[in-house]
Amino acid sequence: MNRIIIFSNLKGGVGKSTLCALFSNYLAEQGETVMVIDADLQQSLIGHWKEDVEGSICGMSMSMPWNVDAIDDFGNLQETMPRLHGVDGGIIIDTPGTLNDDNLLYVFREADFAIVPFHYDSDSIRSTELFARTLSKVSNARMLFVPNRINGMEDRRITSTYEETAATILGKYGTIVSPIRRTVDVQRYNTVIGLTSRQMKAVGTCFGEIVDIIKS
Repeated sequence: MNRIIIFSNLKGGVGKSTLCALFSNYLAEQGETVMVIDADLQQSLIGHWKEDVEGSICGMSMSMPWNVDAIDDFGNLQETMPRLHGVDGGIIIDTPGTLNDDNLLYVFREADFAIVPFHYDSDSIRSTELFARTLSKVSNARMLFVPNRINGMEDRRITSTYEETAATILGKYGTIVSPIRRTVDVQRYNTVIGLTSRQMKAVGTCFGEIVDIIKS
């Protein structure tokens, strides 16, 4: 898993940080070495991780599945990012919903894969296309689009329409993988204790497909 994998999209609220944490847990449970970097100025992933660590078993030493660092900890990204290819393990980077940060250019250039969550609605698909088109101009990262928070109660005809639209629009830039359904279990993730059986059931098919693609 010597790959740099970014979770990214212009569209906010599509679950980038949540899926980034869950995917990191998934890799760790598969025995992979994982290094996680929070490149979002809001540092929501770091904040969540710190809360989980503080809320863990008090007074007992624990082996964390992974740690998370801020992008600011890596100094000159133009020099540092290429070196990350030599790190043993997967480098997972949570990026902000913007393209206006100059530092992101160095992250995008070195990324091997971009995991791009989106929703089955017109605004999300349109925004995701804009991101994919922009990313393709500055990076050779292979894009894997994740239909996220899919409501199983929606009319199947509506879902099928969005599936066809996404396949037509986003399929030009990468691969659309299996969807992740909207569940409370996925939203209530913990970065310290790993995945519950319910979470594994929710994300296992999608993440297994992604890992197969990354390792192929």
